[in-house]
Amino acid sequence: MAETYEDLVREHVEKSRPRGVPAAPARIIPVLTPTLGVASFWYFTGIMDLIWPMNTSKAVIPMPDRVGGEIAEMRNRLVSMCLALETERQTVHSLFWVDDDVIINRACLLKLASHDRDIASGVYFAKGDLGEPLIFGGPCSGTLPFRPDETFEAWGWAQGLSLVKTEVYKRMRDELDLGKDRYGCPLWYEPSDFRVDKETGAVCVNGTEDFPFFQKANDLGYKCLVDCTQHAFGFHYDALRQVGYPRAQWEQHVRREPVVWPAQGGRKEVVWS
Repeated sequence: MAETYEDLVREHVEKSRPRGVPAAPARIIPVLTPTLGVASFWYFTGIMDLIWPMNTSKAVIPMPDRVGGEIAEMRNRLVSMCLALETERQTVHSLFWVDDDVIINRACLLKLASHDRDIASGVYFAKGDLGEPLIFGGPCSGTLPFRPDETFEAWGWAQGLSLVKTEVYKRMRDELDLGKDRYGCPLWYEPSDFRVDKETGAVCVNGTEDFPFFQKANDLGYKCLVDCTQHAFGFHYDALRQVGYPRAQWEQHVRREPVVWPAQGGRKEVVWS
């Protein structure tokens, strides 16, 4: 029985306290950026203006490469860091990769998340006036054409603009013999090097650090959904030349004009306003 007025108030508050269902674990989608430490104004604006899915916790985690040439190691460490964030009270749902030279649309994350795929990717082009879209039909098979306003599956994708569910990384870690990199992280991504194919004896280069990841994902039955629509598109920015690629569309974008994709290969002209 309450002895003082204060005790009476405490008893009343305790008895009237809501006893509802505890909140579900927080769901986090981190934006991950391996970087040499210098990002453009365009990148910064895209990240700061980014729209997250509602009721989702935000995280932006850049990791500088202080050695040089360690993009694979940076990606591996970022994945390891994110998996270590998981507790009973929070889960990491997906990893959103945005490289520091990719200029994104503010609705990009929403667009990729709307597909609810294990791996979904936007598109950007290789740097240079003759750059090709970074969409790959298979290892050593060249690039696939950019098909504006379409979505389709592909073997490889624009890793620097992609949304990958953490389950993909967990399955690779648990079901494949990944090995470890120099920092002790699983080799989801591998440094570029020469290697000999065990079956054919052919000498080959594994390409950039993401090509081994593409192969591992496909070995586990994953297919990336490549989104070629306006909100999932990114410009590949060359900071030294201060120009984005593809150049013609970048110049239209900078002038605040509609971005035009000319008719090609039987497809009609596409205009993004």
